[in-house]
Amino acid sequence: MKIAIEESKNASLNQCMPFGAVLADENGTIVLKAQNGSQASGKRGGTGDVTRHAEMELVRKASSMFTREERCKYTVYTSTEPCVMCAGAIYWGGFSRVVYGCSSLRLEKDLSGPGGFDIDIRSLYGPFAREGIRKIEVIGPLLEDEALEAHARSGVWAKCQEFLEKNEQGKMDEGEPQTEESLE
Repeated sequence: MKIAIEESKNASLNQCMPFGAVLADENGTIVLKAQNGSQASGKRGGTGDVTRHAEMELVRKASSMFTREERCKYTVYTSTEPCVMCAGAIYWGGFSRVVYGCSSLRLEKDLSGPGGFDIDIRSLYGPFAREGIRKIEVIGPLLEDEALEAHARSGVWAKCQEFLEKNEQGKMDEGEPQTEESLE
């Protein structure tokens, strides 16, 4: 998960939306990394090819490298809960497990504000969990605060500055020692 979050930071450094994903085998060995390729714009959303989400990039790479039988053995780790489009790609790509960092609900509540087209991934996969339909295990949120912090530091969401200031104030209120750096 930490590497998926690092990929989200790298996407931000590349002026793209702050989302990252990795693919790991049964032993936890990372076999692929991907980051969002949609350019960040203003305080909301990306520009250019809006299908270049980290998960979509990962599924595209994995689909050209591994058979469906191989893909079902891998776990997709994402810095943030996959959107509807990415959840569909993960399903159709044949992956059997998704682990995510920050929930889409928390991202919306704390940073981005309303307007996304996100549905809780468990709700999305849940209706398909019937006889004859492949099941996908969902784990998350994990390391949610760390994943959310990467989003906040990207500056692309409406409430990034407010969130960072509030968190810094909270750390000082908790009695963390103040240094010159923390006062700047």
